[in-house]
Amino acid sequence: MKHMRIVVTVGLALSMLAGAIQAQAPPAAQARKKVLFLTHAGLYKHTSLGPAEDAVTEWGKTSGFDVTTVQGYKQDSRNLDMSFLTPEYLNSFDGLMLFTNGNLPFTPAQRQSIVDFVRKDRKSTRLNSSH
Repeated sequence: MKHMRIVVTVGLALSMLAGAIQAQAPPAAQARKKVLFLTHAGLYKHTSLGPAEDAVTEWGKTSGFDVTTVQGYKQDSRNLDMSFLTPEYLNSFDGLMLFTNGNLPFTPAQRQSIVDFVRKDRKSTRLNSSH
Protein backbone atom coordinates (compact mmCIF):
# COMPACT_ATOMS: atom_id res chain seq x y z
CA MET A 1 0.00 0.00 0.00
CA LYS A 2 2.82 2.42 0.85
CA HIS A 3 4.54 1.73 -2.49
CA MET A 4 1.28 2.33 -4.37
CA ARG A 5 0.78 5.67 -2.56
CA ILE A 6 4.29 6.75 -3.56
CA VAL A 7 3.73 5.68 -7.18
CA VAL A 8 0.45 7.63 -7.33
CA THR A 9 2.10 10.69 -5.76
CA VAL A 10 5.00 10.52 -8.23
CA GLY A 11 2.57 10.10 -11.13
CA LEU A 12 0.50 13.11 -10.14
CA ALA A 13 3.55 15.30 -9.63
CA LEU A 14 4.96 14.22 -12.98
CA SER A 15 1.72 15.01 -14.75
CA MET A 16 1.67 18.51 -13.29
CA LEU A 17 5.35 19.11 -14.11
CA ALA A 18 5.04 17.79 -17.66
CA GLY A 19 1.94 19.86 -18.32
CA ALA A 20 3.66 22.97 -17.07
CA ILE A 21 6.79 22.29 -19.13
CA GLN A 22 4.84 21.54 -22.30
CA ALA A 23 2.81 24.72 -21.86
CA GLN A 24 5.97 26.83 -22.06
CA ALA A 25 6.63 26.24 -25.76
CA PRO A 26 4.26 27.05 -28.63
CA PRO A 27 2.81 23.91 -30.26
CA ALA A 28 4.79 24.39 -33.48
CA ALA A 29 8.11 24.54 -31.62
CA GLN A 30 7.84 21.55 -29.29
CA ALA A 31 11.53 20.85 -28.73
CA ARG A 32 12.40 18.31 -26.07
CA LYS A 33 12.51 19.88 -22.64
CA LYS A 34 15.06 19.03 -19.97
CA VAL A 35 14.30 18.16 -16.35
CA LEU A 36 16.82 17.84 -13.54
CA PHE A 37 15.61 15.20 -11.05
CA LEU A 38 17.47 15.21 -7.72
CA THR A 39 16.98 12.41 -5.21
CA HIS A 40 18.51 12.30 -1.76
CA ALA A 41 18.14 9.88 1.15
CA GLY A 42 19.44 11.90 4.06
CA LEU A 43 17.29 10.37 6.77
CA TYR A 44 16.14 7.05 5.38
CA LYS A 45 16.97 5.13 2.20
CA HIS A 46 13.51 4.73 0.74
CA THR A 47 13.32 1.88 -1.75
CA SER A 48 11.12 4.05 -3.96
CA LEU A 49 13.86 6.52 -4.97
CA GLY A 50 15.52 4.31 -7.60
CA PRO A 51 12.24 3.21 -9.20
CA ALA A 52 11.06 6.84 -9.17
CA GLU A 53 14.16 7.94 -11.13
CA ASP A 54 13.66 5.06 -13.57
CA ALA A 55 9.96 5.82 -14.01
CA VAL A 56 10.47 9.53 -14.57
CA THR A 57 13.27 8.87 -17.07
CA GLU A 58 11.15 6.36 -19.02
CA TRP A 59 8.10 8.59 -18.94
CA GLY A 60 10.14 11.48 -20.26
CA LYS A 61 11.20 9.43 -23.28
CA THR A 62 7.59 9.10 -24.40
CA SER A 63 6.39 12.51 -23.23
CA GLY A 64 8.85 14.89 -24.87
CA PHE A 65 11.36 15.63 -22.12
CA ASP A 66 14.81 14.39 -21.17
CA VAL A 67 15.63 13.64 -17.54
CA THR A 68 19.02 14.08 -15.89
CA THR A 69 19.53 12.29 -12.57
CA VAL A 70 22.51 12.04 -10.25
CA GLN A 71 21.32 9.00 -8.27
CA GLY A 72 21.79 10.87 -5.03
CA TYR A 73 20.04 8.09 -3.12
CA LYS A 74 22.98 5.77 -3.90
CA GLN A 75 25.55 8.12 -2.43
CA ASP A 76 26.54 8.54 1.19
CA SER A 77 24.28 11.34 2.39
CA ARG A 78 27.09 12.84 4.48
CA ASN A 79 29.39 13.09 1.45
CA LEU A 80 26.99 14.06 -1.31
CA ASP A 81 28.85 16.37 -3.70
CA MET A 82 26.50 18.98 -5.14
CA SER A 83 29.24 21.26 -6.46
CA PHE A 84 27.98 20.71 -10.02
CA LEU A 85 24.83 22.68 -9.21
CA THR A 86 25.79 26.12 -10.46
CA PRO A 87 23.38 28.75 -11.77
CA GLU A 88 24.65 28.08 -15.30
CA TYR A 89 24.07 24.33 -14.99
CA LEU A 90 20.64 24.75 -13.43
CA ASN A 91 19.58 27.24 -16.11
CA SER A 92 20.27 24.64 -18.79
CA PHE A 93 17.08 22.88 -17.60
CA ASP A 94 13.40 23.65 -18.11
CA GLY A 95 12.24 22.00 -14.90
CA LEU A 96 13.48 20.83 -11.52
CA MET A 97 12.16 17.87 -9.58
CA LEU A 98 13.21 16.98 -6.03
CA PHE A 99 12.42 13.68 -4.27
CA THR A 100 14.29 13.87 -0.99
CA ASN A 101 14.23 13.35 2.72
CA GLY A 102 16.61 15.34 4.83
CA ASN A 103 18.32 18.48 3.66
CA LEU A 104 20.40 18.47 0.52
CA PRO A 105 23.88 19.88 1.17
CA PHE A 106 23.37 23.07 -0.81
CA THR A 107 25.49 26.14 -0.25
CA PRO A 108 23.65 29.43 0.26
CA ALA A 109 24.53 30.36 -3.33
CA GLN A 110 23.03 27.10 -4.64
CA ARG A 111 19.85 27.65 -2.64
CA GLN A 112 19.58 31.13 -4.11
CA SER A 113 20.11 29.78 -7.63
CA ILE A 114 17.17 27.41 -7.11
CA VAL A 115 14.99 30.27 -5.88
CA ASP A 116 16.05 32.36 -8.89
CA PHE A 117 15.38 29.41 -11.22
CA VAL A 118 11.81 29.02 -9.97
CA ARG A 119 11.18 32.76 -10.00
CA LYS A 120 12.18 32.91 -13.68
CA ASP A 121 8.98 31.01 -14.45
CA ARG A 122 10.75 27.70 -14.56
CA LYS A 123 8.82 24.73 -13.30
CA SER A 124 9.55 22.76 -10.18
CA THR A 125 7.94 20.04 -8.13
CA ARG A 126 8.78 18.47 -4.83
CA LEU A 127 7.82 14.90 -3.96
CA ASN A 128 7.41 13.55 -0.48
CA SER A 129 7.39 9.94 0.63
CA SER A 130 5.84 8.94 3.91
CA HIS A 131 5.89 5.70 5.81
